[in-house]
Amino acid sequence: MGNTLYTIHPNNSSTIIAAFDTVWKSTDRGNSWTAISQELSDVQILRSLAIAPSNSNVLYAADQTHMWKTTDGGATNWTAVTLPTLNNSITYIAVHPTDQNTLWFTVGGFTNGQKVYQSSNGGASWTNISGTLPNLPIKMSIVHYKKATDRNVLFVSTDLGVYVSEQALPTNALAKANVSDWSQYNTGLPNVVVSELEIYYAPTGPDKLRAATFGRGLWETDIDAALPVELTSFAATSVEGNKVSLNWETATEVNNYGFQIERKSVQNEK
Repeated sequence: MGNTLYTIHPNNSSTIIAAFDTVWKSTDRGNSWTAISQELSDVQILRSLAIAPSNSNVLYAADQTHMWKTTDGGATNWTAVTLPTLNNSITYIAVHPTDQNTLWFTVGGFTNGQKVYQSSNGGASWTNISGTLPNLPIKMSIVHYKKATDRNVLFVSTDLGVYVSEQALPTNALAKANVSDWSQYNTGLPNVVVSELEIYYAPTGPDKLRAATFGRGLWETDIDAALPVELTSFAATSVEGNKVSLNWETATEVNNYGFQIERKSVQNEK
């Protein structure tokens, strides 16, 4: 027997979406089901499914090599999403919590540079944000941290633990997001395959990133835990009178979004 792909509605726990070669919906916790798609994949079982939290009529589904989308909850036929050329299989889809058109998908296998892709227009086009992620399969999870509203914070699970990336949001609709590279997020985590990630949003105290591993149990860490930046040099040089040029280098930056520079003017005493 195989595993059934399903997801629970983000705003209504009575509604479940499940998929085989067709997508099905239950509004009574699984007592009854209604098909909400045509047969999408005639050769493979669907393996990725996501609901847009901001608009539950927008759903995405994928088998290993194709993706489909509906914007009316499946009232009419789903449409195919054009994907970049891939050498390996799609493993997971995630949708932005407040923007139905921003989504990500991950890729398994061992093709260097084909790990994570992002779309800001509902899948009409894609940007490769794999960066320097190691050439290992991205397992069954990518999650977006919704409390960081001024930027996109993404966590992915891999065969070597968890990686994080932060990207500054574009300044206008035509600009592209400023994507930072990926850093390991593995402090205290054993060297292990991580197969699933979830975020627990705490009513008080720090939120938690929870990781399910292959054979090593469940682990969690504070998302807002302070992580160090190792500064190796810092120099300030006077330029053109009252201007200053700052130059610095770091040995490590883990989960660092950027630097804040403060300036103070001091008058010379006579």
